Amino acid sequence: MSKMKNENKTKIRRSDVVVACMDGDICGFAIPEYIERQESCCRRAEKFCRISEFGVDAALRRRGAASAMIDFCRTEAKKRKLERLEPDVWSFNRDAVRFCEAAGFETYRQYMEVKP
Repeated sequence: MSKMKNENKTKIRRSDVVVACMDGDICGFAIPEYIERQESCCRRAEKFCRISEFGVDAALRRRGAASAMIDFCRTEAKKRKLERLEPDVWSFNRDAVRFCEAAGFETYRQYMEVKP
């Protein structure tokens, strides 16, 4: 029986905390993570921005805060020469899914689950 070496090839270069303000008050936030993965036997090398957390106060939505935060993440991704932005969105959060689609995001991967 051969032994396999388990090396973590994921390197998070950096994360930001992006804060949106309206009339001097915080109304939203985003946490983009800048990720670089080396090539392995199972995948190609890649560099991307995962937006792991994202939210805007429900009472202050549809006023441009979310779009401004996405624009910030896009600009930062371009500066870093990243391949894509990848928001982490739950499929049941229809408002978030609709916003992402309106912002130009497309579904390219799905995670599924089953209860044991």
